[in-house]
Amino acid sequence: MSFKTLKLISALVFLTFKRGVATEDSSGTVPSFSSIAETLGYDCVAHRITTKDGYILTLFNIPGNKTRPIFFMHGFGDSSRTFIVRGNTSMLVSVVKAGYDVWAGNMRGNEYSRDHVTLNADIDVAAYWNFSYHEVGVYDLPAQIDYILNKTQQNRLSVISHSQGSAVFFVLLSTYPEYNEKIRPLITLGPLSYAQNIRPPVRLLILIAPVLEVIFKALNQYELFDRTTRLFVELLCSLRPFGGELCEAILLSTAGQSDDTFKGGFIRTVINYYPVSTSVKNSLHVAQNSNSRRFAQYDYGSATNIARYGNTLPPAYDLDKVNCSVAILMANNDKLSPIEDNVMLNNSLPNVVVYEFVERSPMNHYDFVWGEDMYLILHPVILKLLERYQ
Repeated sequence: MSFKTLKLISALVFLTFKRGVATEDSSGTVPSFSSIAETLGYDCVAHRITTKDGYILTLFNIPGNKTRPIFFMHGFGDSSRTFIVRGNTSMLVSVVKAGYDVWAGNMRGNEYSRDHVTLNADIDVAAYWNFSYHEVGVYDLPAQIDYILNKTQQNRLSVISHSQGSAVFFVLLSTYPEYNEKIRPLITLGPLSYAQNIRPPVRLLILIAPVLEVIFKALNQYELFDRTTRLFVELLCSLRPFGGELCEAILLSTAGQSDDTFKGGFIRTVINYYPVSTSVKNSLHVAQNSNSRRFAQYDYGSATNIARYGNTLPPAYDLDKVNCSVAILMANNDKLSPIEDNVMLNNSLPNVVVYEFVERSPMNHYDFVWGEDMYLILHPVILKLLERYQ
């Protein structure tokens, strides 16, 4: 049976369950970012931005005090929806209530940023999905930051980033140091940059990444978490009586155990939108950094590296150039951003103003954005940091 045939069968089986994937235009069980905001009583404006290399991104704005712009950036396989999906107890809503002019960004390829000026994500797959988080850092972030500063007529903004959303800022600020003057502070939640100590089972996938790369290329598969994958996730997690519990167990096994992440049946909300599309190359870049023990640009192999970089090894990101105020907030049971990696990050950055654990145990990688009680525990900490270092 071919891979394409298997994908088609999976889709048809799923459709017999008559369940849909929630998107910006769907009526799925999880409303879109803008729908959630409007249901909560907030105006929400979607802005379309084109990067220098042609990707079209959606940037959401919930208007507030224009002198206090703040930019949210999500992590790997996620979207801006993650910061508002908890409704009134979401992190983004806490910041809105504090009077900030809130902007929620999206990385290329996800549910809100799938367009391109010339390429089609479903047809021109090799070309469209030929990016990793390096391109997000050097193209997506400058486009969104400059757009926000132009709209608000401010010289700088604050940033809250989760997981790989922090890594892309380290890419930006080390590649284009002038952007350090435009950001204060950069609040990182469970930052994923040094990925050397990621725990199993994700660690196993990292170790076999070179084999997976060969398989993906042979299958002409460049998109990760595509629609067929989403359909399969929905099907698996909808099976009764154990589907939801199984998917909850899988997510907790990757992120770390916690008593609060999916409390009250929240797993049903999560699996209706997460994970969302990114590129296979993005995941391979993370694996390369982990296996080589270097936070560096993408490794194309010695020959291509020489042509591209002038060296057999890709250049490491110079974190000494990241001199804006950085806060590193960690979780004590985070399997994706463990303490060892954060120690290295703290030692590499010249201006870490806060480096501490969030005071709750146990707490995992997803709790930063999905934890039910974060509005009581984490959000006040973030608001104090914004007031102090903005």
